[in-house]
Amino acid sequence: MVVCDGFVGNILLKASEGLAAMVSARIEQRFRDGLAAKLVGALALPLLRRLRGDIAPARYNGASFLGLQGIVVKSHGSAAEEGFQSALRRAALEVRENLPQRLHGRLEHLLL
Repeated sequence: MVVCDGFVGNILLKASEGLAAMVSARIEQRFRDGLAAKLVGALALPLLRRLRGDIAPARYNGASFLGLQGIVVKSHGSAAEEGFQSALRRAALEVRENLPQRLHGRLEHLLL
């Protein structure tokens, strides 16, 4: 988890998404270069594709606005159904964990 302002958060998010996509594409391409790479790739690509699914941005959609009296989770504007569901799960988790009150309790001494 990273705590930052929205502008910095958006830059971090876009950069990490772009880097992950680039590394994934390059790894897949390397597994298509030559017979030995194709043989190794036949074993590795299913695992790498599963990893790509595990770290897919849609699974982690939703950024929490902190410092408010309630809970606000901002979803990405182009989020599809899976991404929007992820944001809803995050909001529900924050409600169950009583996040605003817990944060206030932990940070109260810093505000004085």
